[in-house]
Amino acid sequence: MPPKRLIAMVTDFGLNDHFVAVMKAVMININPEAAILDITHNIARHDVFDAGLKLYQSFRHFPSKTIFLCVVDPQVGTSRRILTCSDGEYLYIAPDNGLLSFIYKDRPGIEVYNVTYTHYFLENPSCTFHGRDMFAPLAAHMSKGLYPAETGEIITDYKKIMIPDPSKDSNDILCGVILGFDIFGNAVTNIDNEAAGDDFGVKILEYIIQKPSSSYDEGSEKALNIIKGSSGFLELFVKNGNSRDDFGIKRGMKIFLKLR
Repeated sequence: MPPKRLIAMVTDFGLNDHFVAVMKAVMININPEAAILDITHNIARHDVFDAGLKLYQSFRHFPSKTIFLCVVDPQVGTSRRILTCSDGEYLYIAPDNGLLSFIYKDRPGIEVYNVTYTHYFLENPSCTFHGRDMFAPLAAHMSKGLYPAETGEIITDYKKIMIPDPSKDSNDILCGVILGFDIFGNAVTNIDNEAAGDDFGVKILEYIIQKPSSSYDEGSEKALNIIKGSSGFLELFVKNGNSRDDFGIKRGMKIFLKLR
């Protein structure tokens, strides 16, 4: 008997409608023993990049053979492809819209398949709810032992979104960018905690942060602070505040780090 596989979900469906519950019902109908866990359903509508970031921040903490079911799909009902993937440790299902770009970058040996074996889908799929009719059935069958290689043909031309890397100039200034935010308004950068070391200062817009904080509580109120975040990247934060709302920090903004 194949090992039981956990299904972990990332969507932009929210919880006000029936979408998530119906997807879970479809999976349980196919595999009554399916174990399903929510990563998040609160991705901003159609924000493929943030879905990829949230997946990247969480995936390595899951058990081996977890199936990551990711449905943020602005092109639902079009000819965009549905992908199943294996990196040797985890399995992934997502639309071919770049959502898995962080995973592609982190796992260069990943195998990606274009799903062409449609008999795994529900009959007469809707053109507006592929999450229920295509993605959920695939996840359920994979939780019973189906492998990506059994869903279609391997491809190499899958869509990627550019994930920026920090760069260093001749003055030892490391330039990074803001990748996204958590619910507290903390801004996640692309600068690795280890690359920053223990003694550094930061500049973003006109704001200068002289040194990192060791906890959120240690930071200053009504000021931007920097901390080594739990996902492995530096984060901007405001004690009892919100870096996005209070200081206008936005995704894609440059941040400069001076190594000491």
